Amino acid sequence: MTDDPASQASLHQDMSVTNICQDIGRRIRAERIRRQLTQFEMAALANLTLRTYRRLESDGVGTIRVLVAALRAYDRIKYLTMLLPQPELAPTRTALAISMKPRVRRKRLSST
Repeated sequence: MTDDPASQASLHQDMSVTNICQDIGRRIRAERIRRQLTQFEMAALANLTLRTYRRLESDGVGTIRVLVAALRAYDRIKYLTMLLPQPELAPTRTALAISMKPRVRRKRLSST
């Protein structure tokens, strides 16, 4: 496997979601080993249960919260911002503005 980000991105395009998640788990495991930490120590640093951390490493299974906790413990959270930068939306195109429809008032029937 190459270290070139463009080659890796191309490789991931052809992988299933399950395989990509497993690859992320392997990378997280490699980082833990590089730092000479046990799974127990890493789980504690990430404030995760040992079982949850093991599942992330071995199968790439977990929630976004679990992934963020692991990245934060590895001081890698900044890469999420690079991966998904905050979009610049015009004020009228925010999610709230899009979801809000103008209220339609109905005339009251007069009782005469």
